[in-house]
Amino acid sequence: MTVRTRQAEAATPSPTTHGFTLLELMLAITIFALVSVAILAVFRTGTRTYELSHREMMLLQRSRYVFETLENDLMNLFYRDETSYNVQARRSIEEYQQYYLEAERTGNWETFRDRYGPRERRRGENPESDPNYVGNPFEKAKLIDLQFVGQDGDERDSLTFTTHRPLSLGGNYQFWGLERVEYNIEGEFLIRSVQDVGTPPRSWDNQVLQKEEPPRYSIVAEGVQAFDLNYAFWWDNQWYETSSWSSSNRQIRNSQYLLGDYERDERDHRAGLPVPGAPGWNDYLNELDDQPLDRLPTYVRVRVVLADPKNPQRQHEMVRVFRVPNSMESWRPNRDIEDEDRDVERDLRDKQYVPVRPGALRKR
Repeated sequence: MTVRTRQAEAATPSPTTHGFTLLELMLAITIFALVSVAILAVFRTGTRTYELSHREMMLLQRSRYVFETLENDLMNLFYRDETSYNVQARRSIEEYQQYYLEAERTGNWETFRDRYGPRERRRGENPESDPNYVGNPFEKAKLIDLQFVGQDGDERDSLTFTTHRPLSLGGNYQFWGLERVEYNIEGEFLIRSVQDVGTPPRSWDNQVLQKEEPPRYSIVAEGVQAFDLNYAFWWDNQWYETSSWSSSNRQIRNSQYLLGDYERDERDHRAGLPVPGAPGWNDYLNELDDQPLDRLPTYVRVRVVLADPKNPQRQHEMVRVFRVPNSMESWRPNRDIEDEDRDVERDLRDKQYVPVRPGALRKR
């Protein structure tokens, strides 16, 4: 082999030194794209999971804040029978109303004005020394509201009661250290309002005036889809729940609300309550007045449903039971009732109220 031939062979490129073919490049790009898509899918899944868990945690925190706020108010609940404080004030107000209606009926306001209207103090005259002069009863007889009232609004309930708030540094002193708390739904907001326990003031001529301090409002939660409350009481060895409550009623605890007078015959029992003007109506009212007030429920079961702000279809539901610390169970067996009537009353209560069976709270 000549030298020129050897040089030509040395100049010829080796088969192992050529570049990537088009097929190799396409295969590499495809593999890279698949890996990138897989990484992106994992990243998006992780990001979405984080966002969902974060929103779920926010809904959980909002529900917990609702429960903690309500529990704090219930722990400071202050309740007394209405007649304990308002009996004298209501007597003067009722007397005022009688004079007002009489003056409105006859059109003669002179007597009413001389009794309740403002008087200018003149030399040698003292209106307070006049036994017929009363003055503005709404100023002298300040009515206070200490009742516990829960109104049923399907899944948009409201609740109001009085709480005791000690005087804090820099805070305004409330009348008797008490304030009225109310929870209600406006739109999708759970609103908590606070005001003094006194009823709105009125002028001597029965015009409703504004309170000195207006109610204070705060948003407890937003996106509220349900604020459902149920109130429990004990009757005849059985727990019952009802969707509304008024502490001044007499229809739950030891009442004859369902059957009326137990001494009537069976036909009158089955007929239900007597009607005004019917025989026994006054006796029924007298017996009903002897029954204890419903006062406070034993516990309040609260159900809150909040919607995800970014996805309203996604909702978070929580249920908690709050013991009412000032409640007093006053049920006592009626020894005069026959077994048959007792069974009838139990059936009526089972229809009107919701019996709470063992484990029922965990299922709701």
